[in-house]
Amino acid sequence: MLGVIPRIISEEQAAFVRGRSIFDHLLLAQEVFHKLRFSKACNGFLAIKVDMEQPYDSICWSTLKKMMAELGFPTRFIKLVMECILDPRYSILINGSNSNWIEGKSGFLQGHPLSPFLFILCSQLLSNAFHSRGADVGIRISSNSQKISHLLFADDILLFMEAKVNSMKKVKEILESYCQWTGQNISYHKSSFVCGSSVERRRKVQISRFMEIRLVEEFEYLGIKLALRCLRKVDFQVLLDKSSKKINAWGNRYISLAGRLVLVKSVYLSLPVFVMTHSLIPLKTLMEFEKLCRDFIWNKCDGKRGSLEDDNTTLDFFIFEGSWDREKLSLVFGTNLLNLICKVQIFPNMEEDCMELKYNTSGKSIFALVMEDSYNYRDDIVQINWVYKLKMNAKLEVFIWRLFLDALPTGAFLFRRKLSDVLVCPLGNRIKHGKLEESNLFIAISVLSFISKDNLHYVQSDN
Repeated sequence: MLGVIPRIISEEQAAFVRGRSIFDHLLLAQEVFHKLRFSKACNGFLAIKVDMEQPYDSICWSTLKKMMAELGFPTRFIKLVMECILDPRYSILINGSNSNWIEGKSGFLQGHPLSPFLFILCSQLLSNAFHSRGADVGIRISSNSQKISHLLFADDILLFMEAKVNSMKKVKEILESYCQWTGQNISYHKSSFVCGSSVERRRKVQISRFMEIRLVEEFEYLGIKLALRCLRKVDFQVLLDKSSKKINAWGNRYISLAGRLVLVKSVYLSLPVFVMTHSLIPLKTLMEFEKLCRDFIWNKCDGKRGSLEDDNTTLDFFIFEGSWDREKLSLVFGTNLLNLICKVQIFPNMEEDCMELKYNTSGKSIFALVMEDSYNYRDDIVQINWVYKLKMNAKLEVFIWRLFLDALPTGAFLFRRKLSDVLVCPLGNRIKHGKLEESNLFIAISVLSFISKDNLHYVQSDN
């Protein structure tokens, strides 16, 4: 079937056909919408998205048999295929007991490897009808190009035509004939159409009544929004909500830092790729997407995080009568950091505070920008890009990254961050990490000796 399908299915059908891509399909649909937006034709154009009621379950078996015979399939092959789909019986499990047998009268079993190919064989009837009866129906993107009347992707149907009575009558007759041949029904309350910019409002209402389909300003096709305008940030809010829901479902209470990195790289970062391939996503949406990703990696396990309701809050908000307001500081900072802030002396007669980097479009926090700038002028920072080329286990990569950046929870690190009162390693009372070089050197020797003792299973090979 894989070798035969591309030769018998017309190019309007892009699903389950080798060598055809959904990307080319969507690009062509966007080009047609560009034509709808800027065309000044007197009659105008329109695009109709047709939704079918349970297409896989309602298609007739006799239609498939006749279609396969018309396409020239051998009689024995047709008989074998029909034996696979005819007269199925179903039983429903209710409260632990099976119901009476239910005999199927139409449709293809979803999930069966043959079902997609059999369905597009039947949907070829629609393309044949447009080629024979609707040759003058469609839209030309350019003067020398052929007309585009319809696009199919499995059961998703997109129609293009001029806003003329004759064209709409032909399209309506073709759809009614297609439904009679295949046994499918159009879901009119789910179908919709978009008119070009040159179509008047009164004419749009007349088209809606004639086609019995509701008028909309935009609709989604194969997960991509098609509209007669530039997409804005609000159009991609669904993508942000979906991403946020997935992160909330994961949680980070029992996931290590390496585990969170693996989840972000393998699952989360792939969510916007499909949309980004076909649409220009606003920079603010990408920044929010990156912020969700960053928060999932670095937030605390308990999910707590200080916040302010007012984004315009300055340092004056935390000062009352020349001293720090501990009550307001506790809304954002923890106890240890609060005590450190209160030790900072407040000088009178200083300049008024103002917002800094509020409209910076890098998506990074002020602390990240300061640290990045400080690293550019430091010679003691070791480049560890070579570590990622080894394709090691994620836990080992994170460990080595922390090792070279002095971010391991050693006694010196905890003491420097005011998280411990003693300069003693928590894993051994006789080991003191007084200097960065001594601390990291001791840990590096321990790690390398551990890896060399038949523990190379941490390194993932390409095999």
